[in-house]
Amino acid sequence: MSSGFVTEKEAEVDRAKRQAEWESVRKPTDPEEAPVDQILPTDTRPLFEKLQDNRMKEQEQSFIEICTKNKNSNKKSNYTNFEKMSQNFGKFL
Repeated sequence: MSSGFVTEKEAEVDRAKRQAEWESVRKPTDPEEAPVDQILPTDTRPLFEKLQDNRMKEQEQSFIEICTKNKNSNKKSNYTNFEKMSQNFGKFL
């Protein structure tokens, strides 16, 4: 399992590999050094804030699921109430 960190030795091996690939495809007008890959911006927030955001998203998702279940159960109960009322109304006619 990888920890996500790259050692200096691994970085140097990757850099040498990239430079070798660059040499094979480089044109005379291109620079000698291989261009540095663009590094994606990382999330620099503290771990506490990341975990708090994750917890809030989970709570919102569970709240939405509960509301959806309640809406469905309310529709069922409203429909059964309507059926009971219509049956009782039929008795009076």
